[in-house]
Amino acid sequence: MKAVRSREEALDEMKRRRKSIFNDAEAAERKLSKMNPDNKNLQQQTDLLNRLRDEIRAMDTDIMTEEARLGDFKRTSTRNWMGLKFGGLLECCEKGAVRAHNLRRS
Repeated sequence: MKAVRSREEALDEMKRRRKSIFNDAEAAERKLSKMNPDNKNLQQQTDLLNRLRDEIRAMDTDIMTEEARLGDFKRTSTRNWMGLKFGGLLECCEKGAVRAHNLRRS
């Protein structure tokens, strides 16, 4: 179950980074909207905004993919964990049944 927590924390970190980049993009967009068309930094600011938007789109895809994979991983991990727990319980019950049977015969 520790692996599930690690993947959830990594996903949360991705979401935090995306939010940070989104805030940077908003700031770049505000700065760009205040610039005059003949400002010498206009092209640089436009390129920065486009690069940030591309990063956001890529991160959105990564986040959606990881969310889907995390759901699958949780189901698989839970199934394995439950199998181990119930397998151990079954083994314990079988040993108890054998002991009870032996005690009756004594």
